[in-house]
Amino acid sequence: MHIVFLPGWSFGPGVFSELINNLNRNRPELKIINVDIYAINQYHLDSRLRANDATAGQDNRAEEPYSLAKTARLLAADLRELNDELIIIGWSLGGSIALELSQDQELKIRQLVLVSSTAKFINEGEYLCGMSPVIARSLRQRVVKDAKSGLEYFYGLVFSSEGPFYNEIASSMTPRNDGVGSAIPSTSLLQSLDALYQADYRSVLPTTSVPTTIIHGADDSICPLAAAEYLHQNLPSSKLAVIEQGGHIPFVLKAEAFRKVLLENLC
Repeated sequence: MHIVFLPGWSFGPGVFSELINNLNRNRPELKIINVDIYAINQYHLDSRLRANDATAGQDNRAEEPYSLAKTARLLAADLRELNDELIIIGWSLGGSIALELSQDQELKIRQLVLVSSTAKFINEGEYLCGMSPVIARSLRQRVVKDAKSGLEYFYGLVFSSEGPFYNEIASSMTPRNDGVGSAIPSTSLLQSLDALYQADYRSVLPTTSVPTTIIHGADDSICPLAAAEYLHQNLPSSKLAVIEQGGHIPFVLKAEAFRKVLLENLC
């Protein structure tokens, strides 16, 4: 059994370090794969450019635009080679990639765990379970103008800048030590943000048969609790666990409560 971790927007795999250390102690039989979602696309592009160089420009096709579906497809190719049952744990944007993977019938997915995730990131029409378009536009504009400023704004939402954890945790998460986005190219940040804004999984939820555990912070200011409730109502084999004061990153802000829920619900 392999357990696959998928981080959220602007975060690298290091964000799961403490959680993975705990799982290694409590479930040592699990083989853990901690994915760098930004490296997947870069590795594919680098490999393709090397191949083009080797063939002296014989392949002039444009590179496929970034999308969460593309990321999931590239990852799925590697996961299929494992020929093993999988538990996919996706946080925020990683939850969207997990939903993409769940549609691949060749993968042996035993369980999804969607953390602070959503079927659609931004409110639209009658769908009011996502982020306000005003906040979403503000975040994008900040990232376009100055990636560092945009990340600081976003991390204030993730860690709740008015709460006791912001200065202690958010400011200590230095690039690559904990996989924070200032080490990720600004073009990649913007492409993945646009892909997240465009993704919409509402139509596939009713036919997604993979058993799913949804874990969500009651006070999440990025993906409101209503997003988790919508997932639960529309995923036929799902259960919902709500963590008080978990914010958008409950496995950090309420680590012990999160670990308890996760361990109790892992297949």
